[in-house]
Amino acid sequence: MKLMNQKELAERWCIAEATLERWRSIGAGPPYLKLVSQVRYRLSDVEAFEAAGLTTPGSRRWPSPASIRRPPRSGSCGRCFTC
Repeated sequence: MKLMNQKELAERWCIAEATLERWRSIGAGPPYLKLVSQVRYRLSDVEAFEAAGLTTPGSRRWPSPASIRRPPRSGSCGRCFTC
């Protein structure tokens, strides 16, 4: 079983390691193993996640901005956190 660390996966996908950390915190991204204090990704899970993201012409790949969960605004105007 081939395992990848966070840095290796981030390099494979050309994304920041912080993106993988954020995905783990919200339950997105590929499955991962937590071994003591180290995060590892099985290559088979990474490849399955990649295959699930394959699209055909005309299909949508990324979620719409409206479907992404955002924290509620606390400001009285409803558009910011400060007023």
